[in-house]
Amino acid sequence: TAASITAVALQQGVFELLKTRATTDDTRQCVSGASDCALAEEYCPASFASVRQAFAVDDLTERAVLGISAEQQRSTLLILGSSEAAGKSGAYFFYSPDHRQIIKSCTEGDARCLLRILPSYLQHVERNARDSGGPGTLLPRLLGLWKVTVGRRSVWLLIQGNVFSGCKPISERYDLKGSTHGRSVSDEEKIKHGSACIMKDLDLLTNDRRICMASAEVRDQFISASKRDSEFLAEMGLLDYSLIVGFSAGQVMNGRRMSGVEKTLLAHVWGVPLDHDPEDESPDTMRLAYVGIIDILMEYNWFKRLENVLLTRLMGADISCQPPGVYAQRFHSFMEHISCVGREEAGPFSKEDPFLKRSRHLGPLGVILKRVGISELGKKDWPAIGVLVAGAAVVAFGLHHRKSVAKAVRQLRVHRAMR
Repeated sequence: TAASITAVALQQGVFELLKTRATTDDTRQCVSGASDCALAEEYCPASFASVRQAFAVDDLTERAVLGISAEQQRSTLLILGSSEAAGKSGAYFFYSPDHRQIIKSCTEGDARCLLRILPSYLQHVERNARDSGGPGTLLPRLLGLWKVTVGRRSVWLLIQGNVFSGCKPISERYDLKGSTHGRSVSDEEKIKHGSACIMKDLDLLTNDRRICMASAEVRDQFISASKRDSEFLAEMGLLDYSLIVGFSAGQVMNGRRMSGVEKTLLAHVWGVPLDHDPEDESPDTMRLAYVGIIDILMEYNWFKRLENVLLTRLMGADISCQPPGVYAQRFHSFMEHISCVGREEAGPFSKEDPFLKRSRHLGPLGVILKRVGISELGKKDWPAIGVLVAGAAVVAFGLHHRKSVAKAVRQLRVHRAMR
C-alpha cells in the first residue's frame, strides 16, 4: 500500500542519512530499496540535528529506533488505526516502535511555515529546553521534516516527540486552547472513545478539573513556560495551538524514590508532579500530568483574518480564531486559571467563572448552530456558512430597501402586462 511504501522509504532514509551529521541545511536524498520510485528527502538536516541536540535526542539512537536498512522491506512503524492513518486526504499517522515519536503527515503549507520559523524555533529551544540547561519549554519537539515521493505523489512528514509517551498510563486527556465556544465533546463521543476520548476546555471547567500541582515552584515553572512559549508563537504570527494534558491513572510513583529507569523514561516528556490525591491508599504516592503544546503551524493568513472578522460578529466573541497576540494572551490566562498549588486551592469553578460566562455570549449564527447541534466550525463548513451569510445579506437588503424592492416588483409586473 501507499502507506507502507511511504513508511519504508522514510525509515530507510533515516537509516542512511543519519549515518553522518549534516553540516549544512542542504536537502539530502535517499532512494528506497523497497521501490526504485520512492524517494525520501530530509529538509534542513543541520538545523533539525541542532534541535535534537537541544532536546538530548542522540542521532544514533534516533537512527536505531526509526531507521531500517535497505535490505528490510517491511516497516516497523506502528499505524494509528488503518482507517485513521490513511483517509481521503492521504494523510498518514505513525508511532515509532518505542512510542516516543509521532510521524505525522502535514500539508505543504505547514512545511513552509515550519521552515520559515525554524531558525527562531531553534534559538528558542536552545535557550529554554531543560536538556540544554534552560528553564523549560512546552513547545513540541520537532525533530525532523521529510518529504517522501512515491511515483508522482509526495507526502510531507513531520517527526515530533510524543507528549503521552511517559511510563505511566493515562486516565483523562484534554485539548485546551483557552477558548470556550464549541469547546466540548458530545456524550456520543465520550461513549465511543471511552477513556481515550480527548476532552476540551468546557469539559475541564464543567468537570471542575484543575491541574493541582505539588508545589509553588512546579506551578511557577509551568506558568513561566506557558508565557514564554505563547509570546514566542505570537511573535511568529501563529495561532490555533493547544495545550494537551494527560492525567496519569492511579498511583504513579514515590517522588522521593524514583528509580533510574523511571527517570530515563520520563526524560523526554514534561511530567508535572501533582498534589497527593486523598483517595489514594498510600500517602506518599505522586500523580503526574503530561503536558505539551501541539499544532503550532497555523499562520494568521487572509483566511484566518476573514474567519475572525465574520465569525466574531456572527458566532460570538470567544471563538478559537483570534489574532496571534490576543490568542496568546487568552491561552496563557487560561493556563493560569486552571492551575493551582495543592488541593486546598482546587475548589469547583463557579457559574460566574469568567471563561464559563464567555461561552454563553453567542452571536446570531452561534445561537442557530447551537440549536442544530453544531459546536465548532472548520474549513469544510465554510461553503454552508457562505450560503447562509449570502442568504441573510439578501434578506437584510430586502428588508432595508423594502419600499424600493416593492416598487421595482410592481413596475416589472406592469411591464409584463403591457407585453
